[in-house]
Amino acid sequence: MRAWRQVVAILVADARREARTGEALMPMLVFALVVLVVSGFAFDLPALLADQRRRLVPGILWIAIAFAMLVGQARHLLADRDEDRASGLLCAPIDRTLLFGVKWLEGILLGIALQVVLIPLAVVFFDLDLGGAWLGLAAILLACTAALSALGTLLGSVVARLGRGEALLAILVLPAAAPVLIAGVKTTAVLLAGEPLASAAPWPAVALGTAVIYAAVGALLFESVLME
Repeated sequence: MRAWRQVVAILVADARREARTGEALMPMLVFALVVLVVSGFAFDLPALLADQRRRLVPGILWIAIAFAMLVGQARHLLADRDEDRASGLLCAPIDRTLLFGVKWLEGILLGIALQVVLIPLAVVFFDLDLGGAWLGLAAILLACTAALSALGTLLGSVVARLGRGEALLAILVLPAAAPVLIAGVKTTAVLLAGEPLASAAPWPAVALGTAVIYAAVGALLFESVLME
């Protein structure tokens, strides 16, 4: 019960700060929207055939999501450092694994908030017909978002301690995130083609497996990262 109260207290405090400042979500939304708009004009996607759009949109969408999440998590963790919240959390009697779980969950929630706005806009802007693919798309988005959030939480803590920003975080995260992004692109392409999620095998399993592995590694190493 005490652990749950600690989790809720941190989540509420961070949610209030985000609602007041918009320091993470607003840059994420702006970055992702710019990527969509520029890509749409660059490839002239509305003028392409439906099959051609379906091949291009998954890559554009996942580039926008991945880089926007990196921007959001970097700004969130750097704000913790600048406001000295990280030191306060380290001094508090909170289990470090639990603290990683809270920050991981916050990254997932930021990713979901981004996608709630981004996906409908992409559907309208690129004239996509998802049909019955919404549930499968939500599943692959959640799995890949969880993996990206775990990487961003662990490596973002390293970046925050070094006093660096989004550029260094991208250099650290993107190589490890390559399997996640490939899985997201491949699965999304299958879903946009009107096929069921099972037809995208083994990519959904790759996304879920990497999320589990990165979360476990992050929970194990988070304390060492914070203390060194």
